[in-house]
Amino acid sequence: MKNVGYEVEVGFYIVDLTKRKVIHFIDLPSNPFGITFNGTSLICCVSFEDIHVISCKDYSISTIPNTFTNEASYVSTHDDKIFYTKPEQNKVVCCFFDGTPAWVFQDKTNLEYPQGITVDKQGNVFVVGFDSSNVLVLSSDGKHCKQILTKEDGHKLPYAIFNDKIKNQLLVTAGPFAYLYNISYL
Repeated sequence: MKNVGYEVEVGFYIVDLTKRKVIHFIDLPSNPFGITFNGTSLICCVSFEDIHVISCKDYSISTIPNTFTNEASYVSTHDDKIFYTKPEQNKVVCCFFDGTPAWVFQDKTNLEYPQGITVDKQGNVFVVGFDSSNVLVLSSDGKHCKQILTKEDGHKLPYAIFNDKIKNQLLVTAGPFAYLYNISYL
C-alpha cells in the first residue's frame, strides 16, 4: 500500500534488490493476495476481482475472465495453466490463461479452506487446507488426491506453500513455523 495524502493506494512495489531501489508501484483496485511469477509476468489474486496479469516488460495489467477470487486466494502456474484457490467455496480451480476452465477440485472431506498452492515439474498440484490442517497433492488433471501431511505432522492451520523445482523441496508455513521437505517420487 502507498500513502498519498489521506488516501491509501492499494497494490505492491517492484523493487530492484541489488540496487535497493523501488522500480515501480503496481496500482490495483483491491488488496493483492497470492502472487506468482511465470517467467514473463506476475499473476496476482486481487480480492473480489478477477486474477490480474502484470507484464514485467511494461507493467501493463490485464485480467483473466471468469477467475473471480476472494480474500485469501493463492495462485500458481504450470505450462499454459493457472491454478488458484477459492477458500470460501473449498475449491481448487485450474484454467487456461484465457479463462477457459480446465477442472475444479472440491472435496470438503479432504480439503477445507484451501489457501497456499504450488505446482511441481510434472504438474502435480500441492495445496494446503487451512481449516483441515493438511497438505494435499492433486494429480495434474484434478481427478485424484492424496493427503501427504496432517496436523499430526505439525501443520496446524497451514496457509502457504512453495515448491522448489530445482531442489525438489516443499516449503510449508503453518502458524509461526516453516517446514522444509524433500520430495521423492516412486
